[in-house]
Amino acid sequence: MTSLPSSTSHTDIPSFLRHADISSLNPTTTVFTGTLYEYTVLAALIRCLPGISLTRVGGRDDAGVDLLGQWELPRIPRRRIPITTTTTTIPSTNNNTNNNNNYNTSENNNDNNNDPTNPPENNPEILPLTIQCKNVQQKSWKGPQYIRELEGALASRPHNALGILASVRDITPGMKKQMLASRRALGFVKVTPLEAIYGGEILIQKYGDHDGGLLEFKLTGRGGLLQQFAWNEVANRYIGGFGIGARYVERDYAVKDVELGEFMHKPEKMKARKREEGEEEEEEEELEQEITLTWNGTPISLKS
Repeated sequence: MTSLPSSTSHTDIPSFLRHADISSLNPTTTVFTGTLYEYTVLAALIRCLPGISLTRVGGRDDAGVDLLGQWELPRIPRRRIPITTTTTTIPSTNNNTNNNNNYNTSENNNDNNNDPTNPPENNPEILPLTIQCKNVQQKSWKGPQYIRELEGALASRPHNALGILASVRDITPGMKKQMLASRRALGFVKVTPLEAIYGGEILIQKYGDHDGGLLEFKLTGRGGLLQQFAWNEVANRYIGGFGIGARYVERDYAVKDVELGEFMHKPEKMKARKREEGEEEEEEEELEQEITLTWNGTPISLKS
């Protein structure tokens, strides 16, 4: 397999924002929004799924691949916890759960993953990862064609490679059908885009080149959360037994430990002005939903 080039001038969200600022890259271009989303996905997966390591390789010659890496599955003593069926529930982004937000997978008792003579703690499973990121906002989003593209990107990857499609949108019934029909291990994740202030206007994302010069770009701290994770039966041979659960985190949870410096919006001045004018109201802490990896219904520590 021909190795793909990794990013050299930037490796994460802060370094990319510095690179974009120095290069005068307009934040409304697809290059900017696409690259920022790729790093957002990278950070979310590493934060929420223990054992994952990733590198961004996206670019003009990326062969349809945005992130490459591996997943060393958490070393759970499965021989002590007999599991026959695992239900992977994708949490809804609203209060109404529908069919698009539930995806069940069953685990075969004959899988090697459940062989008590080959427990993960003695022989940890390491899955190669191939990830495509689709920052598609159009209402015409269909989805199945992106699953087919992901299958094509896996053609030269190892047989046990897990291909993951990352999107800002929800999984669709058509995508589930395409995933179930595939002979490759496939997964789908939804990662919310980072919210930002473009020229004084708070937006999730802003598309289209701006004719009036560069826009001021500041992150608000919201977004970047992993909110869905589903996989097909082939992938279940490798990660069967694991599931997902929901947790509630602060609105800035995804970036609160990231040093963003001048690229982070600081509302202190606005709050100070409101205090002076007596307009400040007590704010309630805002929480948002994010998923976490579980085993037998118990969340797996990120330090596992």
